[in-house]
Amino acid sequence: MRAHSTDLQGRLLATGQRGDADIIVWNLTSGAILHKFEEHDVCIAALAFSDDERVLVSAGSDGTLIAWDLATGGIIAKARQDPDPTLTIAFGGFLLDVKGRPTGVYQFATAGSKSVCLWGLNPLEGVLAHDRVTLVGLQRDFLSLAFSPLPGAPWLYAGTSSGDVIIIHTPSKAMHAAVFGAGGGVCALGVLPAAGGSGVSVWVGGGDGGLLVYDHVATSLEHEAVLNAAAGRSHRVGGGGATAVPGGIAGTRSFIFARSVRLDGTVWSIAPRTPTAYDPAPPSCIAGTSAGSIFRIVLTPVTSVPPSSAASMSSIAGVGGGAVGAG
Repeated sequence: MRAHSTDLQGRLLATGQRGDADIIVWNLTSGAILHKFEEHDVCIAALAFSDDERVLVSAGSDGTLIAWDLATGGIIAKARQDPDPTLTIAFGGFLLDVKGRPTGVYQFATAGSKSVCLWGLNPLEGVLAHDRVTLVGLQRDFLSLAFSPLPGAPWLYAGTSSGDVIIIHTPSKAMHAAVFGAGGGVCALGVLPAAGGSGVSVWVGGGDGGLLVYDHVATSLEHEAVLNAAAGRSHRVGGGGATAVPGGIAGTRSFIFARSVRLDGTVWSIAPRTPTAYDPAPPSCIAGTSAGSIFRIVLTPVTSVPPSSAASMSSIAGVGGGAVGAG
């Protein structure tokens, strides 16, 4: 198996193979095979389900990108990959019209060597269209992607092999800021609504085994401009992003380190779990590592941090974790 993806509700699993390049879609409750897709050649590189579980997008080492209809098993649309090779895919709900209403056109992103692309899929017309994100001279290889889950939020997060998290403003299709994410490369990303406040919590899985949590408190470009101004930083509102920081990378004061935990290997996958009104448990995620372990990480409230540990949050203060299985 070379690629896998689960839907947001944890009901479906898609696996991609090397060799025969088949994609198999499973019902996780019954264990039944729902679909077997055989259009790709050689190997499956990346998979992602749409938020409503109606579409699966796949990227193969044959250079093709395919959108599959999970109701019929047919192909909705097919296109050449961009970037090629595509290493990661993430869905972000639907594109919005000028009044902020969903259009029915799916939004997703692809990333790989040196570029990130934003796509629109019109399922009624069978059309795929895309634009490259403007990265203002930044040269990075991208390993992971995640959209903000907040309704109407304009952010896409992209993890790089250099350890950065690139914050992308989706309406302008431009890099907004680049911040440190994790050592050894950002191999996995998960984003949850922030507990008890505005913005989101960004869960970052590192190649060095670190799982770090950051709070991104800005909900719009205008909000971020206010936050940066209050912190004594000038800020450009628009496609250009934030002011420069040492090293020539755009930075922001609204992306705040919260806490971290060290796991037993490279963190290759993060599946976030969002609290609901029916199940208001603390935010958590399931993390898988290169050592074959599966951890459930629970984000619990932190009321204070002792002065002696304020400079080193690499301990597990406020993060509960336990191995729930190993392969």
